[in-house]
Amino acid sequence: LLELFEFPEAKNLKSSMGSISHLALSVGNREEIAEKLRTTGVEVKIFTKDDGGKVYFAVDPDGVMVELKD
Repeated sequence: LLELFEFPEAKNLKSSMGSISHLALSVGNREEIAEKLRTTGVEVKIFTKDDGGKVYFAVDPDGVMVELKD
């Protein structure tokens, strides 16, 4: 799975992450993977969407958010 986003209105914004806001990876069980990452010291962020669904991200050492998708 490769997920791409385009934000034309943000063309002139500077980002500490460069031009990538995040990367999405398809994993078998995102809750299990998130917990394994946490136990190794990786920062994991979980956001709640308007519909109540959850979005899971691991943050790499450069600050790039890696989305964990089921």
